[in-house]
Amino acid sequence: MAVAEVWRIRAVRRYLLSTGLAAIGQNVLVTVLFKQVFDITGNALDIGWIGLAQFLPAVVLFLVSGYVADRFDRRRVSSLFLAGRGVCAVGLVVYSVSQPVAVWPLFVIALALGAADAMLAPARRAIAPLTCPPVVFPRVVAMWTATFTGASILGPVLGG
Repeated sequence: MAVAEVWRIRAVRRYLLSTGLAAIGQNVLVTVLFKQVFDITGNALDIGWIGLAQFLPAVVLFLVSGYVADRFDRRRVSSLFLAGRGVCAVGLVVYSVSQPVAVWPLFVIALALGAADAMLAPARRAIAPLTCPPVVFPRVVAMWTATFTGASILGPVLGG
């Protein structure tokens, strides 16, 4: 089945569009978070510490996130943790306009963002097979990869 034919499947189209928009938003948020930390401290190492704070929840929650993705409605789990990302974005905006001088609130935002992403990723990825017939699934995976990669490139550009 050609890409155009796969794109005509409404569920696939919605899944890929939501993946692209979510990835762009995530990358814009992370880029702004890193820039904010650097603007406050002037130390590039602090960007690494923020990245570690964002990564640690994935290590801690990897068993829980898989269980939740398998046990509960994946759409609701995805919606909940995408909303969590939104809360992190609002928190970053509120803190950024307050003339910030401390970085610890940015570490809290990074931890919360990492926790939301750790819970979101397994649920989002498990939705893909439900969007199409099995014969089309390999094409959907390829389209998802292209969408996610493109969004991962575009997001930091927009965030910068």
